[in-house]
Amino acid sequence: SPDGRLFQVEYAQKAVDSSGTAIALKCTDGIILAIEKPVMTRLLRPSANKRICQVDRHSVVVGAGLEADCGGLVGKGREEAQEWRERMGDEVALETVYLAERLGLFVQQHTLYSSVRPFGASLVIGGVVPSPCLFMVEPTGRVHGYKAIAVGRGRQHARTELEKLLPQTPTITVNQGVKELIRILVVARLEDPAARERQVELEVAYLMVGQSSMVHVPVETVQAMAKQAVDAHNAAMDFEEI
Repeated sequence: SPDGRLFQVEYAQKAVDSSGTAIALKCTDGIILAIEKPVMTRLLRPSANKRICQVDRHSVVVGAGLEADCGGLVGKGREEAQEWRERMGDEVALETVYLAERLGLFVQQHTLYSSVRPFGASLVIGGVVPSPCLFMVEPTGRVHGYKAIAVGRGRQHARTELEKLLPQTPTITVNQGVKELIRILVVARLEDPAARERQVELEVAYLMVGQSSMVHVPVETVQAMAKQAVDAHNAAMDFEEI
């Protein structure tokens, strides 16, 4: 546009901002990713629609935005990881910052040419090499490192809760963080009147230092923790009204 705006990139960002909330937290012993997925129909099998994926032995990702675009970026990340192993061998682990920068360049290239369109997705990348770290690739191709991050529809409320959690991040563990992220997703949804009645499913996974496989938190555990968070939030609201 005449004032320097790239409308396609802005529309891509809107696709991210209107999607389900995704959050991530860096802990002392690993990385936790969590996402709120809308339940489009009751015919869907619970936990079958995975949105948190492992792209390498030491890197995991979750995407917010258009689901197909997120899947395309996950595939590109796996290609980058495979090329790294073919070049460097298994002795040299793929550092998360390298993966994030490579994906950022790939996304940025899709903002330059008329033959392609920007990705309507933001990708949160977590890894444990050389130590626990978090990065986010935006639809513009920008890459930033974070201690904790939230994207999607409920990002404002989630970021507020994550900021309250920041003083604990130097000592918080994965076991503690899982419960906190579920609570934050629940609070972000309950604080949004438009989203409160929406049917959603929570997916939570983590990757710990020294492990090469991501672990999904069982659906039953997530549901139990979410119910506790809802009850605690309702009790707090009732107390404030007294």
